[in-house]
Amino acid sequence: MKIKALIIVGLLGWTSCANQSEGFYISKFYPLGAGCDNVVNRESVIAGNGYLDVAAGNAQYFVGVRIMGGENIQQQEIKVGNAVLETENRNRPVITQQVVNYRLSKRVGGTPKPYLTNVTIPFSEDGEVFGAFQLISPELALALEELPPSSGTAPSSTIEEFVDISVDLEFKGEFSVSRSTFTTGTLTFPIRAYRSNPAVCSAGFQPFTTQQATDAGVVFSMDPCQYVGQSSSQLVQPAPPSVCCPGPGC
Repeated sequence: MKIKALIIVGLLGWTSCANQSEGFYISKFYPLGAGCDNVVNRESVIAGNGYLDVAAGNAQYFVGVRIMGGENIQQQEIKVGNAVLETENRNRPVITQQVVNYRLSKRVGGTPKPYLTNVTIPFSEDGEVFGAFQLISPELALALEELPPSSGTAPSSTIEEFVDISVDLEFKGEFSVSRSTFTTGTLTFPIRAYRSNPAVCSAGFQPFTTQQATDAGVVFSMDPCQYVGQSSSQLVQPAPPSVCCPGPGC
């Protein structure tokens, strides 16, 4: 059955799973702005799921993540006489590792291994972390190269071949002084990955990667958080990540 471009958010299997942890937890996902900006959308916008067109190759998916829980932690200053043994709130929580596990709706290459990324992100004074994170491992990106293009007349807006990826995201951390550990539990971000079938250029060149089309032609965008085949919504299918232009570099 053909899957049309518009898919209603909230269909069975496409809602984010609840956290399984108390204390520290992943509050939400949100779309990133230009230049990996994780400020413009983080307070008011939520990303529940997304599309990933892998036609450009080297698939990536970046999303903003809000982590909460540190606001409830208060350590008092410890003094003996006039000597301060421990300053107030010095033992702060710090995110130290991003852990991603994958569940795929069908086999694409081998079973992807967990994607582990070491980081050092302290909680803010308000007890929060806002950050930009990559959800697709290099191994999974390579496997997604096997997805066949959509059939039909190019450029096709119909998705016939796809794989649904449940991205199970978790963060681990420790306290800066005591070194005691904690985890956020898991929150799931669903991604529908496919390969578009863009029109073949009759003349000239067809650039991919991070180049983006505009009304004025083609501009080069080296924004590492804006993969051209990515959409942070199941309501808006991304345009095919290619354009026709007259020469190398356009």
